[in-house]
Amino acid sequence: MGTVNRISENFEIYMYYEDDASGGGVQLPADAQTTTDNVPTGWIDFQECEKGLCLYMTIDGASNCTVARIISNTTAAGAGTDHAVVTLTTPASIDAALETFFLEWSADMITDGDRYITLDLTQAAAQTCAVVFILENRRDKRAALTTATETAST
Repeated sequence: MGTVNRISENFEIYMYYEDDASGGGVQLPADAQTTTDNVPTGWIDFQECEKGLCLYMTIDGASNCTVARIISNTTAAGAGTDHAVVTLTTPASIDAALETFFLEWSADMITDGDRYITLDLTQAAAQTCAVVFILENRRDKRAALTTATETAST
């Protein structure tokens, strides 16, 4: 048996859940979240990656998206200037529970000097959603399987 090319060698995968009780705009992962949001602080470091795919799914109710786009920035806290990388052209069509959209981009679409990415999202009040990022990693190859982990949310 030869060397196994493991999925975790080639991809970074992040999953977020947003319970946007206040409505309006959010960023996933967010640079400023309340304790009611089950997402970590900080943007995703895209510097070592070649391609990215973002999957979004509404959980309940009508999301009524008005903005859905991947943005990039120079800082992990989003303190620099945001640059649109790729934008969903018809966000209003995501208007019911369990609907999805996909956004895909590559490193050459990122503004020079930017390193971090996030999903910039405006949806209906009290809307919940799940967001998954799949990033193709080109330099930081991992040689072993990812350790099985379980994270409990509060």
